Amino acid sequence: MPLYPGELLNKRYRIHSLLAEGQYGAVYRARDVVDNLDVALKEYLDSSVEMQKLFRKEARRLSDLLHPQLPQVLDHFAIEGTGQYLVSQYIDGVDLQSLLGQYGRLPTERIIAWLQAVCEPLSYLHQKGQLHLNIKPANIRIAPDGTVHLVDSGLPGLGVHLHSQGYGAPEQQAQLDV
Repeated sequence: MPLYPGELLNKRYRIHSLLAEGQYGAVYRARDVVDNLDVALKEYLDSSVEMQKLFRKEARRLSDLLHPQLPQVLDHFAIEGTGQYLVSQYIDGVDLQSLLGQYGRLPTERIIAWLQAVCEPLSYLHQKGQLHLNIKPANIRIAPDGTVHLVDSGLPGLGVHLHSQGYGAPEQQAQLDV
């Protein structure tokens, strides 16, 4: 069920706009009216009891991750019969996919610098035994101060392959094609 602008979710998160939709749910920009800050609210539509247990475990694991180039997980909750929600810091800025759409081919030296910057949060995730599973231009954001952030890691512990078509590792795609 889509969430609409102005809707208040869980008596706390006022929906601002839809950011992205996927196979497993959607991501919204919202306003935390309690803490007065912008957040990204990721909705997972599977609300089965088994998935709720896995979701809570994985959300707690993600909330332990602290890196300046990764959005911090702030909250997670489920609404019976509707879905499960992961709330994280909203990273203002522009993603590489939008830049490609706006400018076309980007300068090689700029792309190299951005991709090298993405290696820092990736290295941190790997040190923590965490996978990202959805690295693509739309999930690399450049903040107004020039900082590069890696967003939308999904919830790898749910056993869900969240990578987008064309961006997953070949061995993952082969598993999905079986």
